[in-house]
Amino acid sequence: MQTSQVETYDIRQRQYTRRGDMIIWVGAGLAALIGLANTGTFNTAPGLLKALDATAIVIGGAFLGSARVNFEWQATLIKRGIEDQKFTGTDLIPEDMKWPKDAEDCWTSGIFCVLAAGLIMLLCFWWQVSLRTS
Repeated sequence: MQTSQVETYDIRQRQYTRRGDMIIWVGAGLAALIGLANTGTFNTAPGLLKALDATAIVIGGAFLGSARVNFEWQATLIKRGIEDQKFTGTDLIPEDMKWPKDAEDCWTSGIFCVLAAGLIMLLCFWWQVSLRTS
């Protein structure tokens, strides 16, 4: 994530919290895919497609969960620092306090897995349609 050059602890904490909220919404989309995966639509799809879809869903959930925990933890560290008066919310973030790369990578990977699961699910749906029309 690109961050502004002038950034305070309050701004960074809001960014972490906002990213956590976005993860929840993408996770809700993943939950919808889980619901669809439990319908009869997949009965005629090849086992390989069903396995790939389940794998993308599980791995995507793990990535999103890890990202959520990491961003929440980073926000908590800032909150504790403010409460303990180590710094104030209006203090500038030190240049060496980077955006958490691991959390960002998990967020990106989670989105990729959700998209992959959705595309695989579409293949499963169309597989059933193609059998009916052939």
